Amino acid sequence: MLATSTERLNLQQLALSLAGLAQIKWLEGQQEPEAVLLGAADALTDDGDLLPFSWFTEEWQEIRAELRPMVDDEAWKRGRAMSSSEAVDYVLNRQTPKSY
Repeated sequence: MLATSTERLNLQQLALSLAGLAQIKWLEGQQEPEAVLLGAADALTDDGDLLPFSWFTEEWQEIRAELRPMVDDEAWKRGRAMSSSEAVDYVLNRQTPKSY
């Protein structure tokens, strides 16, 4: 469980940012990075304590419903397996972390 509401908010913002970057990758026709980023964002929302605000839950559900059917399952799973730090590293370095 997360210790503070600030940590929860930071993870919420990270999930939304990753999902937004996934949408950009989709528009650019880059399906693998899109799927990895969307999987990582989805994994961040697994903790029920992470989503205390209804606006975030509704927005995230819309993003996930729109993009999920179009992404590759293996890339999605790689993204879901990432920690939040690995997801940020993936974005900054545009490569798969060494743990994969």
